[in-house]
Amino acid sequence: MLELEEVPTIEMMAVRVIERRLRELPKEERELFWETVKYASSDDSEEREEAIKTCLEILNPVPASKAKVSRLAVDDNEASLGKWTGFVCERVKQARVNAGLTQEQLAEKAGLPQSHVSRIERGKHSPTQMTLQKIADALGVPLAQFDPSAP
Repeated sequence: MLELEEVPTIEMMAVRVIERRLRELPKEERELFWETVKYASSDDSEEREEAIKTCLEILNPVPASKAKVSRLAVDDNEASLGKWTGFVCERVKQARVNAGLTQEQLAEKAGLPQSHVSRIERGKHSPTQMTLQKIADALGVPLAQFDPSAP
């Protein structure tokens, strides 16, 4: 039988769940998480909130391509997701270059880590709807420029 002090608290169980999820992530995602989590203790409340949102996106990603599958008529397979990611990465990079911004400048305006913008542009990450909206807002373009399923 477990001694009282051996019974894990709710907080300890939550930490174990997060640790397990982090171990399951690809190396690049783990690195992005640890790079971003540093900002979660920022004195700037807006920066802190953005860091927390980004960390949550990393831990529980919902690709924007999956958000409105019926409107995109996309097959639920990796090939389709890869095509969508390729479309998005080209559009994001083209819009950034047209705006005359570096990846670092776009990242700052969008409240994202520069490495996140780089990975999106290289097609190494399928961004969430929220991330695409941040990028669209930072570039002053409609979300539909990146995601055809956007209203």
